[in-house]
Amino acid sequence: MANTNFAKQSFQGLPQWAKGIIAIAVVGGVAYLGYKLYDAFSTGAVAQRKEGKEEEGELKSLIKSGNPPKLSKAEILAKANQLQAAFNGIGHDFNGIIRVFIQVKNYADLLALISVYGTRKINSGIYLVPDFEG
Repeated sequence: MANTNFAKQSFQGLPQWAKGIIAIAVVGGVAYLGYKLYDAFSTGAVAQRKEGKEEEGELKSLIKSGNPPKLSKAEILAKANQLQAAFNGIGHDFNGIIRVFIQVKNYADLLALISVYGTRKINSGIYLVPDFEG
């Protein structure tokens, strides 16, 4: 209860224009946050469903023909996470990317890696520069 009294007392001495600016900033911040959440849920889910369908089909046909991936699912998932870590930030870790692809044994491993990686958001590492999703 003491916090609400403090908030009321601190805003009572402000001029009307300052109260208006604070109200606009709060409403704008909430609207921006809502937009970003909506955008993340709507576009991310649709893009991720489309991505990887071709690779999964080709991978299944390779497995049926007797050419399964040599890496386990856990190893492929770990390599996909290593790729994302190498892509994040300013520039990229080229040596980290090469280390991942050196460990890929065959075409089925590559298709599994592409399928597991899917579509991910890559942090730009720079304030006010939008992140990349792909």
